[in-house]
This record gives sequence, structure tokens and C-alpha cells, in this order.
Amino acid sequence: MFHGHFFILVLGFSLLGFLIFCLIWGSAHIYRLIQAKKIFSADTYFPHARSLFKIIDGCRLHYLKEGDGQNILLIHGLGANIYCWRKLIPVLAQHYRVWAVDLKGFGLSDKPRNSSYSLKSQAELLSHFMESEKIRKFTVVGNSMGGAIAIQLEVDRPDLVENLVLINSAHDPEMFSPQLRTFAKFMKAAVPAAGLFTPVVNVKSVSFFLPKIYGSENYEITPEDVHAYVAPYMEGADSHRAFVAASEGMLWNNLTENLKKIQSRVLILCGAKDNLLPAHFGKKLHETLPGSAYFVHPTGGHHLQEEEPEWVAKHIEEFLGS
Repeated sequence: MFHGHFFILVLGFSLLGFLIFCLIWGSAHIYRLIQAKKIFSADTYFPHARSLFKIIDGCRLHYLKEGDGQNILLIHGLGANIYCWRKLIPVLAQHYRVWAVDLKGFGLSDKPRNSSYSLKSQAELLSHFMESEKIRKFTVVGNSMGGAIAIQLEVDRPDLVENLVLINSAHDPEMFSPQLRTFAKFMKAAVPAAGLFTPVVNVKSVSFFLPKIYGSENYEITPEDVHAYVAPYMEGADSHRAFVAASEGMLWNNLTENLKKIQSRVLILCGAKDNLLPAHFGKKLHETLPGSAYFVHPTGGHHLQEEEPEWVAKHIEEFLGS
């Protein structure tokens, strides 16, 4: 009799817990849908007239092209999109032809299921994109995961890459904490249930995280900034699956050995206040590449191109002109 009552009690608590979960999840999902209807559209982070699209290897890529002159390709990092280059593009476009592409799985580009989001796959897609535009030599600028993709692109296609500019660049899993790698394993296992996590990514959660990518507490984050970063994740679970797949490719892919194969000239820019990839990893990267140029901004964070676009542009222009 006791066991029967105990079983009923456990079953009751389990059912209650499930109902509470459904209530919380349902409320978050409804809140998210209300947000989506109010503030998001295809031109959320750039005027639609400037947006361009092209299908490469079956994937529809969203990109921008500004200015004339030597070609520069900008590659954003994990969870970001070409919005992160909005302040740097106008400055560089005064002297160069600047290309900014939403990586596969991010921004307004396609987010195909059962597709590879490895560094190698992303680099190959970008090389095919530039070739489709008849660009045979270019400077590639990468931030965070975009830096790792830039390195992979240079290693795989040295015939295309003339210069490398690495801004707080990822390249070695040791850069990330054990906790983050453990979390990545959990997220990978949870991919089949990605739809359950979509309500967690909303305006409030992104507003909480965004300050961590900037070095200065005084950097102003506008509602437009928040909307631009959260917008792609309002489309559905595919954007979340792509994020997890891409993070796995970055967290478990060590490019240290590949650094020896780099033939291009390299500029390394770091923010001393980077909370995600500490600046000393940039110094280590510089020491691994003896011929590289290396500069640290004393108050800059992870997204130097947003906080200090003039500083970043100055060093790129001086580097390309030297």
C-alpha cells in the first residue's frame, strides 16, 4: 500500500513539474512570437536596397558590396551577422571595395539542415562566392570565428588570399573555457530538440549578453543593435541548429598546425578588454606568426569593429599600404 501511494505521489509531482514547464515554455514562446511580429523584417539591420543575394553551391547567401578599389572580404563571428560591420564598411569603402557576407546559417543567408557548418565548409563556400564575382585576389578580415574561417580560407586557397586581418580571432580550442566546451557538448546532444530552446533567445536574453562583447561599459547599445542580433533567431529552429553546428566546428577544430602553412601577410588586432577571447591569445598568435603585425586597443572588447571602427580602419589601411 505504501509503495502505491509513493508511486502516485511521484507521478503527481512529475505531472505538476511538466505542467509548470509547459506553462513557462508556452509563455516564453508567445512572448517571442509577439516580438517577432512587432519588430522584425528582412531589412532589420541594413536598408533593403543595399542587400544582395546569390546562390552558391545551392545555398542562398546574403551580402553587401560597397566602394571601389582593392577587394576586402569581411567575415563575422559566431552568432553575429554582417550588422557587426556597419560602422567599419563606410570607412573602408572610401578607399576599397568591401564585401560583407552573412555566413551560411547566419543573418539572412540560408540555414539548411543536414549541412556542414565546419570552418572548412564555410571557407570553401566563401571562396566559391568570391570566384563567382570574378575576384581572384583579396584581403580577408575575420572577427572571432570569422578569423578562424579566414585562416582556413587562406590555408585552403592561398591563391585567392593576399592578406589576412584577424580581429580577436579564434584558432585554438584551448582559448575557450572547459565549461564552455562542456556546454557545447550538451548543446550538440540537444540539437534534435532545438525547437524547445528557441523561446530562450529573445530581446531580453540578447540584451543581457550583448554588453559582454564590448570592452567599454560606456558603449551605447541601441534597441536597433539588439533587434539586429536577435532577428535571425526569430525565424525558427533552423537558425539555432546552425549556431550549434557552427560552434562545434569552432570549439573542436584546432588550427595551430595550419598556422605554419600561412603564406599571406598577417595583421592581428586585439581588444585588451575582450571578455570572450582574452588578448593574450592574440599575442600568442602573433608569436606563432613571426612576420605578423600586432596591435592591441587598450579599452576595446571582442567586437573592435563596432567599438573602434576608425582605429581598426586606420591599422588596416596602414597595413595594406605598407
